[in-house]
Amino acid sequence: MSHCIKFPDGFLSIVDTDATCPSCGHHHPEEWYYKALNNSKRAMIYKYCKNCGQRMCITIDMMGDTVTWIPDTKRGRPKKEII
Repeated sequence: MSHCIKFPDGFLSIVDTDATCPSCGHHHPEEWYYKALNNSKRAMIYKYCKNCGQRMCITIDMMGDTVTWIPDTKRGRPKKEII
């Protein structure tokens, strides 16, 4: 989640760039995924967690924060939770 600090001349936005595994909560540094994400045409990549081995999707939202989720199919759609 990004944090915004207001100054008299503008704003300073600090973003979280670590990819967190939704399955085990392990934090992966930006260097682990940045090159692959930068070369991606769809602005989304698939990586396997170094800790638990779970496949996850990684992308960046419009605020610059890293968004990760576990896909349920090969197309990368998020899992639907049954309530």
